[in-house]
Amino acid sequence: MLSPRGGLENTVFTIMDSNRSKYLAQPSRMPYQTFPGCENDPEIMARGMDQLVAPFAKLPFPDQLPIVKGLRYALNVGACDRRPVVIITGTPEERKKIKESLAPLSWSPEFAGQFVFTESDPVEGQKAITIVQPDEYGVRSTLLAVSATTNDLSVVLTQGLAKFKPWTNDHRQHLARGVRNGIRWRPAVPVEDKQANSATKRLWGG
Repeated sequence: MLSPRGGLENTVFTIMDSNRSKYLAQPSRMPYQTFPGCENDPEIMARGMDQLVAPFAKLPFPDQLPIVKGLRYALNVGACDRRPVVIITGTPEERKKIKESLAPLSWSPEFAGQFVFTESDPVEGQKAITIVQPDEYGVRSTLLAVSATTNDLSVVLTQGLAKFKPWTNDHRQHLARGVRNGIRWRPAVPVEDKQANSATKRLWGG
């Protein structure tokens, strides 16, 4: 959100129509201000968004697998969203075939929004599909399920989802633990919010 002086003051959340001409949700700082309670119960936000889009015509699902570029970012996204991460491993040709097989499953009612997908080059001893649970900071992960072929993708996704144990975070405690453990996230895009930068310096020093 821009201040009257033109600087970036803070975040803003809203939902607009496809023409970007009308607010469907009143702008606010965070999603939980627009959908109160969704920080603890994501279904609240899901139901609210369903109501907002109900008047609009439904479009077909994309035919491509949603991919987060890079395992490091995928683990971080999985930690932030509290979702398991599916790692697709193999040569470019092998990964292409796996992604084509996974794409319809990723948009199915059973699995839509349940995973973060990423890919990597071949790793010795690693299977075609590896599903892991990131820790709360996206630094480490725990193995949930693996598959060496594309014949049982639905089965391995179900196994991984069944073993995944989401956690709840108190923001202050989460931040304090991260500081104690020396875990610090450096964003790819420079932070322009002067207040945020000042708070970071106070927290970490320097």
